Amino acid sequence: TQEIKDSKAKIVHLENEIFWLGLLAALGFILPLPIGFYHIYRMRELVAQASELKSRLTEQTNRVVQVDSLVTRNEKLETEIKQIQEKFRTTMKRTQEKHQDTIEKMKNDIHLLDLENKRISGILMLKEQVAKKSLPGNFLR
Repeated sequence: TQEIKDSKAKIVHLENEIFWLGLLAALGFILPLPIGFYHIYRMRELVAQASELKSRLTEQTNRVVQVDSLVTRNEKLETEIKQIQEKFRTTMKRTQEKHQDTIEKMKNDIHLLDLENKRISGILMLKEQVAKKSLPGNFLR
């Protein structure tokens, strides 16, 4: 009877041990499930963040390409503007020199015409004086 009691106590102890081992085993099987679900949830979040960051990077890369294109275009336009300005300066300088030469020639022509006008005026005055003296009736002078 003592053996039976000891055996029963041992059986109860073993049953309790089996229960707790079973419970631990069940927890061992059950615990990874929420951890796995959390892992899957977290991975989805991280993949979504990575996709968002990748799209932002693509947008920024596209903007950088656009800015580089605009900078290149701006530099090209600045070069063209400088060439046009230099051509304009050269043309204006040549035109100014040409007009200056024309003005000098016209001044010279005006001076020559003025001298010619004075000479002709002098000749006309002499002609009038000669005509007045040679008219019959101008004896009294």
